[in-house]
Amino acid sequence: LSCLPCVQHLVARARQFVPHKIHAGGQYQAVIREQLPAHRHAVALLQVLIALVLAVTLVVVGYVVMLSLRHEPVATGTPVPMSRLPKLPDPDRLPRRASFAPASAEGPRAFPPELRPLSILVRGLPAAERATAGVAVYDDLFAHVAWLPLQDATEVDGGLRVATSAPTGRELHVVVAPAYAIARNGYWSKLDLPANLDPEAVPELDAALQEVVVQAAGSSRPIANALKLRRTDDPTWVPRTAFVHGADPDQHGQIHLRLGKGTYELLPWAEGTFAPIAITVPGPATIPADFGQ
Repeated sequence: LSCLPCVQHLVARARQFVPHKIHAGGQYQAVIREQLPAHRHAVALLQVLIALVLAVTLVVVGYVVMLSLRHEPVATGTPVPMSRLPKLPDPDRLPRRASFAPASAEGPRAFPPELRPLSILVRGLPAAERATAGVAVYDDLFAHVAWLPLQDATEVDGGLRVATSAPTGRELHVVVAPAYAIARNGYWSKLDLPANLDPEAVPELDAALQEVVVQAAGSSRPIANALKLRRTDDPTWVPRTAFVHGADPDQHGQIHLRLGKGTYELLPWAEGTFAPIAITVPGPATIPADFGQ
């Protein structure tokens, strides 16, 4: 392969000695006679190089074959005797047990708890609210126990009666709310039942609603643009449906509220020393508000 450039060079040189056609008649034969000996010399050299390349190739191939024939065959190892595997006894089935471990120690309460019947009577609820309102029951840890839609309630003695089952021996919290989603902290009325409630007793909830108009004075209108309302007996209560037309006063400086039975306070969100506006339901329908200014 190293002689390949030399061969290519000789071929190129040989092509230079090919006679060219010359249109002058007498000069054509003269050119052939001058270039023919040189052309024969180049062809002879090319034949010698090709023979040399073939000879080197045959030598290399023969050397490789000789090396391959001189290798001795790989000796086989000593055969290993195969031992028979022992027969294992049939497995014994493990005793049945729970597939989970308790995440914490068991508490003093039994689960599921023992249940008892519970009937509740709702009075004073406006007829327009009956379609979506309901009664929610929670235990002493405020865990959800039941949601009882009032549209399915039975009318008894001028009220709406619903029934469910509740845990025995626990305090219960019963609320009347406009919807299930806001019953926990957006209720209208609330009643706490003792753990030793008589099984035959029927607790009553007053679900009457009252509209209250808070009239902001002229100097307090800028402050009244951002107000917060809270129940004095429940810090977790949120006024989700208390503001009829929003928390901002209208063009007359009035804020319309729709509240259930209870005691409330109306305060501005602005920083400073302001006197809260006390609201009691049932109570006055219009309350002036100057926030102590």
